[in-house]
Amino acid sequence: ILGPDYRLTVAMHAHIQDALSAARSALRDGKPAAAVRVLADICALHPNNAQLVKSLGAALFANGELPAARMAFERAIALNPELATAHLP
Repeated sequence: ILGPDYRLTVAMHAHIQDALSAARSALRDGKPAAAVRVLADICALHPNNAQLVKSLGAALFANGELPAARMAFERAIALNPELATAHLP
């Protein structure tokens, strides 16, 4: 039998995946500001998730917010130095 911690982890993972999916859709639809809002909200809940912070950096970059994008990429790298793709293009 799986305990409540497992169910919470699964629910949290689904919540993160839903946010990433919504952000990707917004970017595909040419709405980077919407992607930034979604990712900023999920990053506020999970500030130490390097992948989310990296995705926020990409959305900020797409929205033309270059200084904020750079800070997000630097934070993502600080959280996980193996995120080589978090560097500004």
